[in-house]
Amino acid sequence: MLIVEDERGPRVALATILRPFFKVFTADSAEAATDILRSHRIDTMTLDLALPDRNGIDLLKDVKRAWPNLDVIIITCQGSLESALAAKEQGAIGYLLKPFNVTDLLALVTPPLVKTG
Repeated sequence: MLIVEDERGPRVALATILRPFFKVFTADSAEAATDILRSHRIDTMTLDLALPDRNGIDLLKDVKRAWPNLDVIIITCQGSLESALAAKEQGAIGYLLKPFNVTDLLALVTPPLVKTG
């Protein structure tokens, strides 16, 4: 799991929430996120839209081109219908507004339980 969030507070909160379920990496910029993606196998990424060095939708486009199987969840405080549609169009599997509901986040990153028998 890669958390891409430029603000320390939300980045630490997300890591705290997700660490019991995933090996967590964090990045505070698009450049740092790309470095981590190149050097580690990442299955899921949370992505803020407002990064200091790049627009999140532009980063999402490049990430999905290079790593098409990577699941990306947008988590932003600058949400709009336009950005939500752009995120979905570029392959994001989810879009959450800050402050987000932890249950909603876990539902996006945790596969559903499969009943057998």
